[in-house]
Amino acid sequence: MSVWPVEDGHYGVDVTYHGATGFERAEAQQQRLEVANLSASVRQELGDGWTLRLGPLTHGAAWAAIEAFIGSPGSRSG
Repeated sequence: MSVWPVEDGHYGVDVTYHGATGFERAEAQQQRLEVANLSASVRQELGDGWTLRLGPLTHGAAWAAIEAFIGSPGSRSG
């Protein structure tokens, strides 16, 4: 996962999937995001990688996207 600032205080988020199911996982996540009215695209990387790109997102939307992938601080165990 990569996060970077773009214009006007917005952010971009990339999530790269690898392996035999990488494309299917990236595409399924893209469809879920589009249902939530979030813009996302999938692009093929070298080797077996597929990157899902979101953005530009507001600070709050970027934080929500990050939490969707790694969980919120209160949901961490151990």
